Amino acid sequence: MRNLLQIASFFNEIEMAMVRNKLENIGIRTHIRDEHINALREFSSGSMNGVKIFVDQDDYPRAMNFLIEIGHYKADDFQPTWLDKVLHKIFNKLKS
Repeated sequence: MRNLLQIASFFNEIEMAMVRNKLENIGIRTHIRDEHINALREFSSGSMNGVKIFVDQDDYPRAMNFLIEIGHYKADDFQPTWLDKVLHKIFNKLKS
């Protein structure tokens, strides 16, 4: 069984397909989840989490770097927020 990691989520299937094709073109095999359930979002009053792209764990770093290169993510998107920093500080004090 493969260890797949999610790299992106899209509410727009066209945007998902464009990113997926770019990843596949550089040799990263992708796996899509929730594309059919996402198509039902117009008929649902609940929230949908979008169509998700997954890659093998071994391809994850390369895929994420590529998504930064093409502008899907910014490197700053992976910096801790002020809340992350506060919680980290609190939980480290509790461990001591």
